[in-house]
Amino acid sequence: MSHKRFLILAFVALLLAPVMHAGPLNRVISPRASSRLFGRFSSVGTRSDSRTIARILARDHARDVKAAIRVLERPRTVHRYTTIDEVKKYLRQGIPSGVHFTARANPGRPLSAERAAARYGLPKTPSARVKIELPPGTRIKSGKVVGGHFPGYGEVKTYRSPLAPSAVKGFTRVAWSSGRR
Repeated sequence: MSHKRFLILAFVALLLAPVMHAGPLNRVISPRASSRLFGRFSSVGTRSDSRTIARILARDHARDVKAAIRVLERPRTVHRYTTIDEVKKYLRQGIPSGVHFTARANPGRPLSAERAAARYGLPKTPSARVKIELPPGTRIKSGKVVGGHFPGYGEVKTYRSPLAPSAVKGFTRVAWSSGRR
C-alpha cells in the first residue's frame, strides 16, 4: 500500500470514528490512543453505549438518506425534546437544518424526561419540550423513530431548511419521573 493511500485511509477512519466503533482504529493506532480519540467524539461515557448509539445514528442516517423530501404547503406545529441550553440557543440563533422533531404536537402536559428519551431514542435525557411552528415552504423528511423503545413513533427532520428564532413558539420544562429536576 502506498504512503498516500495509507494516509487517506487513516484520515477516513478518524472521520468515521464517531459513527462506527473504535475497532478499526485499533488496527491503525494503539488501542489506548484510539479509545481516547473515540471518547472525545462520543457524548456517552461507556464504550458499549457509544457503539449502540453509533449504530442507531448510522441506521437513522441511512433511513434519512432514502426518505423523500416534501415541501410544507401550510404551517405545521411540532415539538422537540432537548436541553434548556439548546432552547436558549434556538431562541438566539434559530434552529439549524437537519434537526429532528416529533411528527405530532399534541396539546397538554409533555412526557416525562425518561419517557421522552425512551420513546424517541434520545441520547440524552431532555429537560425541556420546545414548541416549534414549521412555516410553509419548509422542506422536511418524515420517518419513524429508529432508536426508541417503542417502535413506530413518527418524526420529522428539516432538510436544508434552517428556521429563524421566530419559529420557536415556547417551551415547557419536562418533569423527571423520579421527582428530580
